[in-house]
Amino acid sequence: MIIVEQGAVIDTVMNFSFNNGVGSYDASGEYIEENAQPVAISNKVGFSYWREGDETIMVSDETNVLPKKKLNYLSYVPDFFQHRERGIRLNILPANADSYYFIYSNSPVIYCTKG
Repeated sequence: MIIVEQGAVIDTVMNFSFNNGVGSYDASGEYIEENAQPVAISNKVGFSYWREGDETIMVSDETNVLPKKKLNYLSYVPDFFQHRERGIRLNILPANADSYYFIYSNSPVIYCTKG
């Protein structure tokens, strides 16, 4: 995933896994601000999940966001990815046999392929 904001770029690779109500999220990449050295970033989230109708509810059990300093883009990241015991509600819809859309607040936010 590449996110472009004013004066910076976030370039990450993300992995989600779901297995019988227990999941994990792992991301690594770089935060690149104009006129500055890139900063290595990573995040790991262990979570519980369940389905309610068409939605998947995920609640974080543990998180590990690195580096441990305030970077501008974090103000746009849902609490689920930054704090323990925070939830997020998504629609995870198949796009085809090997990929999914993650829909948040009625907007597709992630296109994910099986790995």
